[in-house]
Amino acid sequence: MPELPEVETIRRQMLSLRTTQISKAHLLWPKSCPTVPEVLFSDLSVGRSFLDFGRRGKYLIGDLEGLYLIIHFGMTGSLVRGNMAPPHTRAFWELSNGETIFFNDPRKFGRIWLCTDPNVVLGKLGVEPLEEGFSLDFFCRMLKKSSLPIKSLLLTQDQVCGIGNMYADEALFLSGILPQTISRTLAEKQAEKLHQGIRSVLQSGIAYQGATVSDYKMPDGTSGRAQEYFFVAHRHKQSCKLCGQGIVRTVIAGRGTYFCPNCQR
Repeated sequence: MPELPEVETIRRQMLSLRTTQISKAHLLWPKSCPTVPEVLFSDLSVGRSFLDFGRRGKYLIGDLEGLYLIIHFGMTGSLVRGNMAPPHTRAFWELSNGETIFFNDPRKFGRIWLCTDPNVVLGKLGVEPLEEGFSLDFFCRMLKKSSLPIKSLLLTQDQVCGIGNMYADEALFLSGILPQTISRTLAEKQAEKLHQGIRSVLQSGIAYQGATVSDYKMPDGTSGRAQEYFFVAHRHKQSCKLCGQGIVRTVIAGRGTYFCPNCQR
């Protein structure tokens, strides 16, 4: 699933389309945009220009002159820029520059919204982990209130938004914390290390343009490189890069979770 670094990378690649007008729009899989009928999807979009592209958590936000095109990529969704439709295209937008944006989504879990108020979709999201609101004080208070395993809490988007499975595993490794640890039991030093670790892995993920471990690619078709620098995520039974012990996989709150039983306590 595209997480904050992947969606931020997509946003940055889409910025070159600012001022480009939509000349045609089609919704091919109605459930991808369940709140807008197919005909209205086209009528609302055509003739509008992209003024800007933003991001909130794992959501991409296109500003269409006051109408907002919001995309959540689900498990396998992606945007593809070009002229040839990928095999699992669920929607597409033809642009005035001759280019087409395709929303490709093999597993059909991605969603598209067209709305005048982004808060209808984004209003329940928590703080951004790379912005000032995610202070150490805020994070410590958040931990003390929770009896969830720390891995589960990091994935709760109404607390802190944008951290997903891969980067939660990596942040917990960097801070030396087992993912099963109950959040409120973390000591102040552990909380501080984890706070730093979260920001570090997200910034690194953005620098390497996201992680391509399954379906994620940038709109121009290239792969991200963040996975090349992962310590634990998706490295089941491989040797820990620090101690040499085998990486363990378990399931927490229904999510595959990777950790080193020697480096994390």
